[in-house]
Amino acid sequence: MLEISGLHAGYSGNEVLHGVSIHVDKGEMVALIGPNGAGKSTLLNCISGLLGTTGGTIKLEGRDITGEAAFRISRAGLLQVPEGRQILGDLTVLENLQLGITAIHDRKPTHDL
Repeated sequence: MLEISGLHAGYSGNEVLHGVSIHVDKGEMVALIGPNGAGKSTLLNCISGLLGTTGGTIKLEGRDITGEAAFRISRAGLLQVPEGRQILGDLTVLENLQLGITAIHDRKPTHDL
């Protein structure tokens, strides 16, 4: 479902990701764990189209989404809700889950990328 291969990215000429590769199958859950500065947010920002890459590929359901605009990636079903910004802070856990289900069911097919 999600395949990242040889991903490179960074900020202001400083490379943060050095050839990251990850494969996530449909129904599989993956956790990114590491200390501050390890590149977790950078990776997620690249996957969701918020940050450009300098190398490698990102594929969603077999389609190359590397460099696609964030709104197109979210319409394809890959969403990121950053914590710490209180975007959904007033919602209960159940309401957060219901919102996620709504986003998945209302999404356009990936061929609209």
